[in-house]
Amino acid sequence: MSWALDPESLAVVVEAAARLSPAVAVEYGSGRSTPVLAGHVGHLISLEGDKRWWQVTSMRLTRAGVENVELRLCRLRLGTYDTDLPDGVGFALIDGPRIREGRSRTLPQLWPHLTGDAVVFVDDLHHRRVAGWVRGWERSLRCRVVPVSERLAMVTR
Repeated sequence: MSWALDPESLAVVVEAAARLSPAVAVEYGSGRSTPVLAGHVGHLISLEGDKRWWQVTSMRLTRAGVENVELRLCRLRLGTYDTDLPDGVGFALIDGPRIREGRSRTLPQLWPHLTGDAVVFVDDLHHRRVAGWVRGWERSLRCRVVPVSERLAMVTR
C-alpha cells in the first residue's frame, strides 16, 4: 500500500497552493508532494519522522535544485512531530505521521500558528482513525471541514 498522496489529491492541493501563494507553508510528512508544493510557496517547512524517507526526500530536493524547503527530521511525540513552528503559516498539508503512529495532535499543534485565512488539507480521510481525528478537531477547534474527495478534506477557520 502506498502512503503517497494520490494524484487527484495532489492536483487539488497544488492548485490551492498556487492560487493562495502563501509566504509560509507546513507539510506534515514529506515525499512526492514536497518539491511540487515548494514551487508554489515562499518557504516550505516539511516535517518527517522516518530517517530513510527524510534522506530520499532530501536527495529529491537536491537533484531538483529546490532551495526554499526546510526539511526537518523530527521525533514523534504525542501524535505529532516534536518541533517548533513559526507563526504566519498560510497553508498546510497533513499527510503524516503514518496513521499507525498517530496524527491526532497535528492540527492542534499547527492551529495557533495559522493565519486567519489559512487553508489546511488533511489526507487519508478514508481511514477511520483519520476521519475520527478530523471530527474531533472540528468540535474542539471549531474549524470548518469540507470534504474534497473520499481521501481529502480542506480545513479552515
